[in-house]
Amino acid sequence: MDFEDRDSSPKRRSVRCGLLDVLFRSGDDPEDCGLGQEAFMDEEADLPSDLEWLQELSEESDSDGDLALETDNSTKRSYAETARMFKLRRNLDQLDSFHRQKERDVQKAREKLKPCRQNVESWLEQRDNLEWEIEQQKANANSSLAVFRLRAQHKLLCQKLQNEEELEGQIRAELTQQERELNEVEVDLGRVFLLRQELQEEEQRFQVLKAQKAVRRLQQERKVSQNQQHNMKLLRDKQAARLEEEEKECQRKNEEARTSQKKAAKYLKQTIKRLHQQAAEKEKQNREFIERRMQAVESLKSSIAVNQESLQVQQNRAKEQTQKKKEQERQLKAALEAQGIDSIKHMYQKKQLKETKRKQQEFEESQKSKRVEIVAKIHQEEQLLKSRKRNQAQPPKPSTNDKFSSLRTGREMLLSFLDPNSPSVSEETGTLLVREFSNISRSSSPCSDSEHLEEMGETVQKYMTHKSPADSLAEPEFSGLWEQEYKATNKDMTPAKAEVKKDEPAMANRKLNVTAKKIHGKAFISKPDVIFFKDFEVGKCYKKKLVLTNISYTVNQCKFLRVSAQLKDFISVNFEPPGSLSTGMSCDMHAFFQPLINEDLEGDFQFASTLGPFSVPVRCTTKKCCPEVDCRFVDFGSHVVGHTVSRTITLNNKGALATFFSMDTSTHLCSESSHVQMPSQASANTGPVTSSINISSSDHQSSDSLDSEAVRPKQQNLSKELQQLEPGVEAVTEALLSSDVDTQTTQTFLDSCDITLGGVRDGEVGPFQNVKLEILFTPTIPGETKLDFYIRFSDTNTKPIPIQVRGVAVSIPVWVVQPSIDLKICMFDRLYQDTIIIQSRANKALKVTFEVCPGMRKHMEILPKNGFIQAQSSFNAQLKFIPRRSLSKDAENYFDSDTGVLEVPMTVQVAGQRCLVQVMFRPRLLDHEIKEEALRQIHCAKLISEKEQEINRPTEQEMKNNIPPEPNKGKRPLGNAKNSKVSENPNTNKLPDPVDIKPGSELYGKARAFLLKSFTRSYREYTVPCFVSDGDPTETDSQVQLAWSPTNTLYLKLECPAVQPPLLVTSSNGNNILDFNQVFVGNKVIKRFTVQNISMEPLDLRLSLLDIHGPFSLVNAMRGVGPGEKHTLVLAFSPTLERKYCEKLEVQTPKMVLEITLQGEGVLPVVTLSPTGDLVDFGYVLEKEITSQHVQLQNSSVVAVDYRVLLASQSLPSPQHGADRVALLLDGYRGSQIHPAVGTQNYSGLSVFSVTPVEGSIDPGQKQNITITFQPDHPSVCYSDKLTIELINKSKVCVMDLRGVASSHNMYLYGGDPLTVPIESLLPSLIIPHPKLTEAEENRSVHALVTLQASCKAGVIRPAVRELQVGCIRSPHTSKKCGEFYWDDVATLQQQGFQLEPVKGTVEAGHRRSVTITWTPQSGHKPFEVIQVCAPLTVKSDEIIIYRVTLMAVVSSTAD
Repeated sequence: MDFEDRDSSPKRRSVRCGLLDVLFRSGDDPEDCGLGQEAFMDEEADLPSDLEWLQELSEESDSDGDLALETDNSTKRSYAETARMFKLRRNLDQLDSFHRQKERDVQKAREKLKPCRQNVESWLEQRDNLEWEIEQQKANANSSLAVFRLRAQHKLLCQKLQNEEELEGQIRAELTQQERELNEVEVDLGRVFLLRQELQEEEQRFQVLKAQKAVRRLQQERKVSQNQQHNMKLLRDKQAARLEEEEKECQRKNEEARTSQKKAAKYLKQTIKRLHQQAAEKEKQNREFIERRMQAVESLKSSIAVNQESLQVQQNRAKEQTQKKKEQERQLKAALEAQGIDSIKHMYQKKQLKETKRKQQEFEESQKSKRVEIVAKIHQEEQLLKSRKRNQAQPPKPSTNDKFSSLRTGREMLLSFLDPNSPSVSEETGTLLVREFSNISRSSSPCSDSEHLEEMGETVQKYMTHKSPADSLAEPEFSGLWEQEYKATNKDMTPAKAEVKKDEPAMANRKLNVTAKKIHGKAFISKPDVIFFKDFEVGKCYKKKLVLTNISYTVNQCKFLRVSAQLKDFISVNFEPPGSLSTGMSCDMHAFFQPLINEDLEGDFQFASTLGPFSVPVRCTTKKCCPEVDCRFVDFGSHVVGHTVSRTITLNNKGALATFFSMDTSTHLCSESSHVQMPSQASANTGPVTSSINISSSDHQSSDSLDSEAVRPKQQNLSKELQQLEPGVEAVTEALLSSDVDTQTTQTFLDSCDITLGGVRDGEVGPFQNVKLEILFTPTIPGETKLDFYIRFSDTNTKPIPIQVRGVAVSIPVWVVQPSIDLKICMFDRLYQDTIIIQSRANKALKVTFEVCPGMRKHMEILPKNGFIQAQSSFNAQLKFIPRRSLSKDAENYFDSDTGVLEVPMTVQVAGQRCLVQVMFRPRLLDHEIKEEALRQIHCAKLISEKEQEINRPTEQEMKNNIPPEPNKGKRPLGNAKNSKVSENPNTNKLPDPVDIKPGSELYGKARAFLLKSFTRSYREYTVPCFVSDGDPTETDSQVQLAWSPTNTLYLKLECPAVQPPLLVTSSNGNNILDFNQVFVGNKVIKRFTVQNISMEPLDLRLSLLDIHGPFSLVNAMRGVGPGEKHTLVLAFSPTLERKYCEKLEVQTPKMVLEITLQGEGVLPVVTLSPTGDLVDFGYVLEKEITSQHVQLQNSSVVAVDYRVLLASQSLPSPQHGADRVALLLDGYRGSQIHPAVGTQNYSGLSVFSVTPVEGSIDPGQKQNITITFQPDHPSVCYSDKLTIELINKSKVCVMDLRGVASSHNMYLYGGDPLTVPIESLLPSLIIPHPKLTEAEENRSVHALVTLQASCKAGVIRPAVRELQVGCIRSPHTSKKCGEFYWDDVATLQQQGFQLEPVKGTVEAGHRRSVTITWTPQSGHKPFEVIQVCAPLTVKSDEIIIYRVTLMAVVSSTAD
């Protein structure tokens, strides 16, 4: 304590001296001490945080001109003087506090000195006593022991006395020092007495100024209030006028409505009469229909009974036949086995023979029937051709003649095939063609006729290619009655076309009536906006529905005019004119699309309306293939020579058209070579064997081929194709040969390269399918290997996709074949072994040494430790692992005690092995260059603004000259010449200092972005010395500086070219750190990070993987970024623990890796509630009165907390909503301990409990009061609710039950047994018999029940005691401040053994009074007899209320 006081005294003196210096420096006159004024101005610049409000006050005073005025001389009071006054007051307060502290220190020292002095005096007295006793004992010769004991006590007492005297001296010295310091402080207070008086005067003047300003502000506010009241009066007048107009308009509309209702009633009666007649007719028809149905049902029942009898007879007969067959088979099997024949084989051959005969018969029958059908169809088509020739007015087109001639030739060929007298070869060929045509027609829809003909023509080409000239006279035939569908289609299309032709001249000669009012915009809108037929197939029919809606403000009409010329032959329209359409009404139209050509089509539907024409666009697109790959750049990285690494890319076809693809390395693209030969076409053009194979395999499939839909003729000349077939075969052969040569060349190149393609190099990609393509990297030569190849497609409209592959081969003479060895799960004290294989490609033998870390040498061993690996061979070493119990201590750096996983690095040293030195070069912009660029940009912006001002100055001067002068009318001018020249001061536009431009600011970020965008290229060279040590570091201290020789120093030359980065961070002023700050655990915060592609090439962005169990996650997906485009990364932070998080995210491009640092901190919300408890009871309240209670939330967290308050009555019901109510109803009237969360509610529909505020935010360290209000609108004892306070992370602060009781009178009775459940239900109330009461008494009476159980144990009866409470509600709306109560008919109760205490009494408002009821069974009371008495209790206050209290008493042996 002494040392602390000694050390503290110099500090206190220094504090006092500092305060005095500040006081005297502040109190000196600025004129007398210029240096003091400068020091004070410096001090003023660094104003503490607690006086920052002075700056705002000073700014207000400068703007108002009243706070900074002096009372004597109307001059402005400077901000420095005001700050000086507050600093003086603060320093004087500190000095006063220092003085009080000194006084307390002196008082403490004196208090410490007083007990010390008392101890010294008492011990001196004890020493004198001991000395006297010693003298007495010395006189006695036999008391030597007592003398020694007294001397020892005397010595100990002297030592204590000495210590106490030393302590007294120290305390006296301390007291002297404290008194001296106190005197010095008092002297200092006397020195600043005058300064204190001056400060008080200044404070008084300051308060006067503040009062004057308050008065002026009050006057201004009064003026503003008067203006607002005047405006409100004008607004009220306008609203009154508008209300009068609305009332008049409403009266007029009511009169019109009455008139229209009278008219509508007349027609309504007629309509109702007509509806009744129709209903009677329908009822009659329904009765007749029901009778017919009943008759049909009866007949059906009879037929079902007959069928059941016949079915039963058939089933019995079938069972008998089956049993007979089984018996015959059994007998035959026994006979065959008796003869020594295999019965199973014989029976199987017999069944196969029967099945073959049955199939042969069915096939012959089907052939006969199909021949007849084909001949009938051919005759029908001949008749159709003849009728068409007669009906056609114009000569047919050449293609049509060629088509029919080719069809006729095909028909003759087919008839020759169908001739039963023709050779077998022709029969087989005809059967093949018929089957192929039938398969084509069966696999397509009825509308795809032209596509059938295309496939049929290809089939004919295939057949004619494989036949000799003598056999090629036959032409293909097709099956189906296509002409009937053609006629039906023409009939459907004819009305629309006829209507168009009919309406066209009408529309040309006349125009629709158009009103004089011009309405801009469309009169109708269509849904959909564009009729889109996507991925159509030639020959199929498609249907679309179009809804036209009138969006004009008038009654409109809609008429269909025409279809675009390019769509007229393919689209038909079914549209019925709807007539007049009101606003918002719509009509339907159906469009039928039947494509005949495989091309994209565009056009529109043209309509006419009352307001003008409009159109609806139509788009028709064919099937297309849209191939894409998931990765166009494959980087294998660095791999050892001799290893094989594979990567897989996915080829996706997002279109509806299948395509063939092939992969090659050719770099030139041309129309001839980019088209891929389809395998199906090649096989069809080169192999006649395929057709013969298909004949035998498709016999069974062609049994029902002729039952397909009709086929239309193809719109091209088949005969010309047959004539030109032979040159086409030669062309196909040459194409195949050229493609084979290209394939062989590509294959040779790929096989000779380190980067090769996998087994899948070509094939087909179906619609909306994908194919996995494998790329292999087998490095053979050290260095970088590059390969650019293309994926080409058979679709000529699809561009080839380039793929870039890169890989680096590293040549290491010795490497480990399996660098990672996994021993799986191991047990202690067991031996585990594995083999380490070392491979060498060196041309000489090398020495290999295996090293195990020191901590693992007791548990792991490699044999042999040293060895020689021969040239271009392998070396095997044996790994032995015996884990001991001390593994966790010996290898604590490699062993994870939580998971039990051991990861141990082992070193393989090779003599002559090279060491890899990694040098990282990261060029960056210098800080001073960025700041200079920022200054240059500011200077340029300044020059531009000055030029704009110079340009605009003459224009402004001319405008001022042109404006005529106006009289001032007593107003003061807005400005003067002096103030107008302030902006021309050169000091105001002074450029900032480079030191003021800090990293992370907006200017810094803009300058850095500009330099990076304008950066071209730079080149630098560095020389790095590499020191080679003479030995290895010791195991004990690896940080010791090793010896090295200058002769062994190597010099590494670094050539460092720097180029422009392709990516630039544009968000957060170019900062790569994304800080989420503090976030509550369980909450989620989203931030955005934007990058821009500043290169001239498109970039494919990829991201490194984030920790899947970490708090950071990427919300959006990555995409490619074009030149100049930006991409925003949306990142989320959702912490799960209370700690700090940091993670690195890499944005990867082929030429750059951008590293983003993600950091954030998870914190837990600490919110407490006061008062604590889970129940808020409002007690008894008068109905329609409001009472409130308050709870307080305190936020002890470091960040703001958002909260919300939920009431169960205002929340969504839970899955178990109402379960507690059912339990209460089933439990009965008594003994229920269940209380529902939501009880009785107000009749008005509003919640009886309300909370304010419902939600909000609490700042750190702040408190928030929550008010709970209870406002019932009718009497009930079942008001309840549940209040939950929940934070933003879904954590609950508290869950409290709210309860209250509402009464219609201020007097109430509390206690007793419940007569109903705690909810208002439909159950009847418990009725207790009582004497008849008058109507007035019945209305004012309330029933109550009290049960009493007297205990009977060992023949001794203990009286039963219950307690009721009579209360009075305190309310300002009642005149009575107290109430009284009394019991009636007490004598009757006493006869039954009941005692009441007190019988009568008074209750103050807001209080309760207890009434004790005691029941003592009288003598002769029978066991299990229930005593029931009604005791009237009358309470008086604002009204007289009678409680009919029913007392029920019984003796029980189980009662406590």
